[in-house]
Amino acid sequence: MPINPIDLDRLVDGEMPLSEQRALLAALGDEAAPWRQLALAFLEAQVLRQACRACLPSDEPAASPSPVAPLHGKVSRQTPRRRMARMVGLMVAVVTAFLLGAWSQRPRETSEFRSGLAAAPAASSSATPATTQVVDRLQVVFPTGPGHWSDPVELPVVTDSDQLAQFWLSEQPVWPPALQTALREAGRHVSERRHWLEVELQDGRHGYVPVSELVVSAGEPLEYP
Repeated sequence: MPINPIDLDRLVDGEMPLSEQRALLAALGDEAAPWRQLALAFLEAQVLRQACRACLPSDEPAASPSPVAPLHGKVSRQTPRRRMARMVGLMVAVVTAFLLGAWSQRPRETSEFRSGLAAAPAASSSATPATTQVVDRLQVVFPTGPGHWSDPVELPVVTDSDQLAQFWLSEQPVWPPALQTALREAGRHVSERRHWLEVELQDGRHGYVPVSELVVSAGEPLEYP
């Protein structure tokens, strides 16, 4: 069954009714592996967004924009279009979903992470300490378009960050090749960037947040039937 690009745009923009979403995701599930993985990534992002909202205390004040915002720079009124801004916001949620999926496939590392932020496997040449101490927690938000921000995400602040940095930067990319291939086939330019972002805590200390970005920009205009 051929996939209509207009339906994909409506799905990403949140303009599709629930019944049509189910039909489209079911159709993607019957297609080749890249399309099935794309449908799974969308569902994981939706579940993660709902779970993050449920975990936030109801009596906390609304989160204010954090120092993460300058990383992306100000969004121009001309580029990208509003649709692409929403798509980038969805990409941020999807990368977190895939990180959780990767950890769930490593039972030993997952249990260690829940008990105190686990280290990398012992066989790694840049093995991290057995456990690290959580000294603070920081809530960050990400820009999803002009004047719009994502839901707050809580990140732990830990000690022994030097070895954790080596582990993060040397790990395999979190974006599956099938997803990047599907985006390129849809006429998008895709590039991946991985780095650490310095943030300032309320008590004056400085920390670093791991950032893995998949930058998606418009390519050649698509011709819709």
